[in-house]
Amino acid sequence: MGLLEVVLQKTKWVVIPFLSSLTLSCGSCNDEKLTVAECDPRSMEICNNYIDDNCNGRLNEGCDEDDDGYCTANKPIEYLSNKLPEICLRTFEKCFPNEDCASTRFEYDCDDNNPEINPGMPEMCDGLDNNCDANIDELFPELGSKCGPELGANLELDGIGLCYAGNVGCNKGQLVCTNYLGPAENELCNNVSDTCGKEPETVLTEARICYWTWKTDGYGNKVKFELPLNHSTIGVGICNAGVELCIDGIVGGDQECHGSQLPELEICDCTDNDCDNEIDDGLHTANKLEYAAAVDTSGSMNDKIELIRQRYSGVNTPACFSDQNIRVSTIRIGEHSTTVYEPVLKRSRASVREFSINFNVDIPNTVGPHLEPSANTVVYTACAVLEDQRELLSENEQEQLPEICQRIYDYNSLRKNHPHNYLQQPVFNPEAVKTLIILSDERYQWISGLIEIPPLINQQEAAQLAQQAGIKVIVFTEPVFNNHERSGLDQGYAYFEDSGGKVLDLNSVDAGEYLEQLIKDDYCGR
Repeated sequence: MGLLEVVLQKTKWVVIPFLSSLTLSCGSCNDEKLTVAECDPRSMEICNNYIDDNCNGRLNEGCDEDDDGYCTANKPIEYLSNKLPEICLRTFEKCFPNEDCASTRFEYDCDDNNPEINPGMPEMCDGLDNNCDANIDELFPELGSKCGPELGANLELDGIGLCYAGNVGCNKGQLVCTNYLGPAENELCNNVSDTCGKEPETVLTEARICYWTWKTDGYGNKVKFELPLNHSTIGVGICNAGVELCIDGIVGGDQECHGSQLPELEICDCTDNDCDNEIDDGLHTANKLEYAAAVDTSGSMNDKIELIRQRYSGVNTPACFSDQNIRVSTIRIGEHSTTVYEPVLKRSRASVREFSINFNVDIPNTVGPHLEPSANTVVYTACAVLEDQRELLSENEQEQLPEICQRIYDYNSLRKNHPHNYLQQPVFNPEAVKTLIILSDERYQWISGLIEIPPLINQQEAAQLAQQAGIKVIVFTEPVFNNHERSGLDQGYAYFEDSGGKVLDLNSVDAGEYLEQLIKDDYCGR
């Protein structure tokens, strides 16, 4: 039997075409017999056949590059039933010893460069075929679905404001929601719903503290005047920081610092305008200010007297004004006795509070005489002051009282020592700044005893006498009596206005408010 026949009998292959694949080689360069070669450098290595198929001196190279026990599907694999596998043991786990095994039962490694990928691995959420079943992430059906953990159970915030849903994806083996935008923690001032409707954008959204205001310069230009937020004037006097509001999606969009009050020029108003912890900063007058309210209580005043009582009983002065320097007297014009109609001093140089509280007692809501000695009231008051001023002078400095004052001396019920001055007090301190207020709906009248006579001194002379005594006369009366008549019984009061006083409408001007403002203006030197 020849050598070729012996070789064919020993092999398992009986297919004649295989002969063409055999490689015969010469063991030496002499006449030795030909033998069958076990490898071919041109051949691909066959996994698990115990043969160095490609003649490189190694077995099974490239069969399990990642050493995970599975052979790659890119190499031919053989299972020998009569031998235990020497490589890729897990590839042959479905084969039975001593039995042939079809290649369909082999389990191949689909990525032999990654030991974490093979048929024995669990499928993970990572975009890879971990278990080599030709499917990727098949255990995670949620992949690709819409999601948004902060958008509500049914994604109801999706598409509202800045919010939009994303898609379920994988990250490091975990299901995650990617590429979504949920509501912001806080709303911003930007005309967009950052919280996706959960919180509205209002004027207070991102509002910020400010301390500035607009002022007008000497040229009429609007100029921004700003101080730092730690400025010492904040919270002092009238000064306050303000707030810039969210307007049209911009903080401070209306260019205003709402509620801010910066230092102003100090004025006399019992307020610290310049915010230096000083009120009115020396703007108060040091003068003594005295006022006398002389009220006509005759029958014609019956419909006006109650309103006057109400207004004067509510007079107040600012708390920072000194009570010691402001005094008010009350005179009733026309209180009568059996022998004479005359003005009577009801309260002398009281505080504003005392004057106001007692006004309804001093001026009762009852009608008095039918005659109103308004002219007497002015002249008597002026003469009483001139007499008191004369007493302050030395004998060498004293001058004679005006002739009219001498003539009425015995009748002047407003002199402090006259028997009908029941208080025995003066109407005014002669050294004070003095204002006499007459309230009467009648013309300028002079009463002698129980009858009206032509004035012993006309309105012009009375105005001059009051001016000489340093008295400003303010008259509340009917507008028709604001005339310059100087003779007869139809005289008015216009000359008092000419001398620095006022003639005001008794019906339209609030006498109480006027007195309050007058005191403020005098106290502040205005």
